[in-house]
Amino acid sequence: GRGRGGSGEAGEAGGAAAARTAADAAAPLHRLEYAAQLEQKQHFVEKALRRLPREMQVAARSDTQRERWRMPWLSQERLNQRHGLPCPVAPVLPAAATHGYRNKCEFTIGRDEDGSVAVGFTLGTVRERKHVVGRADGVPTVSAEMLAAARRAQAVLAESPLPPYDKVSHEGFWRAMLARQSFAHADGPPELLLCVAVQAAGLPEEQVASELARLREAFVAPLDPPVRLSLAVRRGAPPGEYKHAGEPAEAEGVETVLGREYIEETLLGLSFRISPDAFFQVNTLGAES
Repeated sequence: GRGRGGSGEAGEAGGAAAARTAADAAAPLHRLEYAAQLEQKQHFVEKALRRLPREMQVAARSDTQRERWRMPWLSQERLNQRHGLPCPVAPVLPAAATHGYRNKCEFTIGRDEDGSVAVGFTLGTVRERKHVVGRADGVPTVSAEMLAAARRAQAVLAESPLPPYDKVSHEGFWRAMLARQSFAHADGPPELLLCVAVQAAGLPEEQVASELARLREAFVAPLDPPVRLSLAVRRGAPPGEYKHAGEPAEAEGVETVLGREYIEETLLGLSFRISPDAFFQVNTLGAES
């Protein structure tokens, strides 16, 4: 899955998929104390900034470019003063909430190590010729509402005659589920927008329609914790996901099948309508602090 609570590619070189959990894949720092997590993030930022001066020198391939791009903050004297940093770096601010805070999660649909349908995060990588998915339960950055939706979808898909998509064989129907949630709602339960991606090309439209209707019907029933739920279906690969050259072409698009096409979120006193593909800060409370 993408939209993780931390960076890092899922899958350890040469290691079995079972050696990792969904929490390790989605939030790689979760085993550290929170103060240590902040230190690690500070280190990641400073490491990236220390690469910047050399990369700019490489990008400037002529003396003319180097002269035009010369900036005081990239001088060797300034870099030496800041231990290789091109600018001062403020400390990483602690989050207002450290659990269940993400307002966007992108769940992969696949099979776990036992072969059962799972809605969660990828453990094995395509490079390792593995497409193993760990269930989202236990991932600290995912809200209780999103976890309830993932479990509901998982139960429905486990009964489907159409298999989950496999990123190694490039076969299967159920691909992914995007979840977007409002946190700064004025009253009542939060809004939750789900967008399920499917690979329908080559399948009878009657069968596709029947399975999508069954999915919709499952989400008409209330979730626990309660939410104001909307459901959409995307045909084709989710945005940003690699599309294999051998995949059959199909008409892509997003269709709302339950509720409305967006959720509403409030940030710094401003109201935003957020659709499945909209860009928005994934930590509402963190953005306001």
